Amino acid sequence: MPGNGPESPTLHGMSLEANATPDPTGAVAPDYEDLDPKDLLTPEQRAKKLIRSLAARIILVDTEVSSYLAFKERTGKLSRYILQEDVASTLIKLYDICGHFSDRITQQRAVGKYYWPSRFHDIVKHCRETAGRALHPGRSRLLHSIPIRTTLGADITPEDQVRVQSILDKMKTDLSALLLASLAEEHHAVRLARLDEIRTSTLDRRLRYQMKLAEDDKKRGPALKAGDAVLVRRLQQDQEHGHKFEVKYDSLYILEKITSSGQAGILKSMHGESPLQGKKYYLNDLRLFVPDSEGRWKKTSKANRAIQLKLRGEVNQRRKFKKHNKERVAQGLPELPNPDRRHHPAIDDPLGPRDVSWNPSIGIGEPAKADETSTAYWDRKSVALSDLLK
Repeated sequence: MPGNGPESPTLHGMSLEANATPDPTGAVAPDYEDLDPKDLLTPEQRAKKLIRSLAARIILVDTEVSSYLAFKERTGKLSRYILQEDVASTLIKLYDICGHFSDRITQQRAVGKYYWPSRFHDIVKHCRETAGRALHPGRSRLLHSIPIRTTLGADITPEDQVRVQSILDKMKTDLSALLLASLAEEHHAVRLARLDEIRTSTLDRRLRYQMKLAEDDKKRGPALKAGDAVLVRRLQQDQEHGHKFEVKYDSLYILEKITSSGQAGILKSMHGESPLQGKKYYLNDLRLFVPDSEGRWKKTSKANRAIQLKLRGEVNQRRKFKKHNKERVAQGLPELPNPDRRHHPAIDDPLGPRDVSWNPSIGIGEPAKADETSTAYWDRKSVALSDLLK
């Protein structure tokens, strides 16, 4: 402040003087109380606005000993305004182990005693950091954890009547147990040695079990050779769901030849034919077939043979029919109907077999002379709209 008067107090390096300094360009500084909150303020303008709002709540308190700045809380209490270098020591003085509500309780303790601009954020940060470093009381444990539960009990409990399958840790806490003449002294070294023995034997059994699993995983069946009877994996099931109980391997084939790489082979049927000629299968998708002593595989092979012949005959018949239809089309003749399709008997309808008029007595899409018991009733009918366009 100019003149010979006392210097204006400062708050963390900011002057409490509310008068705006003149602009060097001669422009008049705006009144900060009339600014719209949506207007963009510079950092200097925001600092001056903060000073104006704090100046109304900061009071200079004079005492017989000294003078200090005080901040008027919303509750009406006066809090001493402290310097920034005293914030750390003040937080240590105010903080106490309050658990989940430490920040709120510390904030309540600070109100009416101490104040600085970033009081709330500093208290929250200090409480969270201190809670992370605090020593939480917990159950005392051994230096090396043992994966076996222990039960605390008195010597008066007979060991053969303990229903918990665990180690009985004896404790001399019961007076009647202390009066027993046969009570032996505790030998901690023996007990720990016993625990170590149990742990060692358990680890040994687990290691042997894991070694057996690893050995079983590395086992491979006998190498496939040309002439072996094999089963082919149904790869289609691996790509679909809902085939849990279906057969995973298909039919029975003979491995005719193995490729030079040794990873694929060519198959042929059991009867010497080669329906799979030219198609290679990975040996990983083949499994060696081992017949049983009862010869049931022969019956299965014959049944599969009959099914294969039937399906093959149907496929050949479809191919011949398609070829014959192509020849008829090339000669200008109409195609023959597909024998696989289901044909219904013709409907005796005066309007035509595939024509349905808009006669209300007949109905739309419903034949005139057909009931629900007739197969023609369910025949898909088309509606002729040509009469409506005339």
